[in-house]
Amino acid sequence: MPRIYHSKNIDSSFTHTHAYDEFSNYMSLESAINLSTRKWYLDADKKVELIPRFKGTERGPHWAVKSDQKITIDGQEYIYSSNKDSESREHKLFKGSIIENCFFMMGPYKIRIQDPVEEWRIFSGRFRADVKCSLLCGTPAIIEVIKTSDLSESKQHFLEENEILTFKIYIDEYGNQDLSRIDYIGIGKAKGLSDAIRKEEGALAEITERAERELRISKSKLHEEGRRIEAIFKERKEAANREISQFGSSMEERFRRYYGESVYINREIEQTEESIASVGRQIEECEKKIEESNELFRATEQRIEHMHSEISRYKDKSGAMEQKVREAATRCNIEWYRPKWMTSKDNDIIYWIS
Repeated sequence: MPRIYHSKNIDSSFTHTHAYDEFSNYMSLESAINLSTRKWYLDADKKVELIPRFKGTERGPHWAVKSDQKITIDGQEYIYSSNKDSESREHKLFKGSIIENCFFMMGPYKIRIQDPVEEWRIFSGRFRADVKCSLLCGTPAIIEVIKTSDLSESKQHFLEENEILTFKIYIDEYGNQDLSRIDYIGIGKAKGLSDAIRKEEGALAEITERAERELRISKSKLHEEGRRIEAIFKERKEAANREISQFGSSMEERFRRYYGESVYINREIEQTEESIASVGRQIEECEKKIEESNELFRATEQRIEHMHSEISRYKDKSGAMEQKVREAATRCNIEWYRPKWMTSKDNDIIYWIS
């Protein structure tokens, strides 16, 4: 009957935070939620299969270990069990972040790594490394994340004796790294890294000194250029102020002259407007008198026409009477008293009837 293999990678509290997909991509739970159709594994060798439970669970998205799995380690067959995991969630999150991002911090330095593998068995021995990787220079190394208890004396002795470059990273109860603690063992291989770091520090110091020197020179040149530009600006400003002052005086004089002329013109306009208004009133009065004269003329014409009519009528009546008198005088042979100056009978008749 197969033996039971107790996991160091996942627990029954759903604290596992990272997994490998079927394409060997190492992903966080947050990144994997939208990729539920893929197959997921606990280890890079894809021996332990995980079941994605991202939706419809009361305890939130998580991976669950597929039950009744058989795995083979060093030729020995085991039934996989996940009920004896001692790693905290903060420990797993930090370890997963290193594998996912391929770097970690040692003090102020960012150490980049390649080919990271989780829970690697050191030399097929009884010790496991949190992360096995290689530095970019090709140096193999392991990373141990420490939260509550440091490495055991036996494990530390094993690492130092075999000169396995080991970086020890300390995190607090919230999963934050204590950057003030810089610790690594496996001195034989670490010495090369230290020399490389010191060399890089020397080169960095030289670059920094050169940059500061160039910065001081640039600042001096910039200061001189600033003074030169300030002098030019001051000179041009003074010239501009003089021109503005002269222009302002000229404009003020022109304004006073134009203002005096405008006052005179306005006064002439007002007087002209008053004269025009007076003429207008006189024209209105003349038009009114002309209208009255026209009415009187029309009335006079009517009276004259009436008088002409009456005169014509009287003339007609007088002529008729005169004719009748002449006829009567001729027919009756009447003698009339007449003055001496009357020399004819007709004049006599006219005298008496007039």
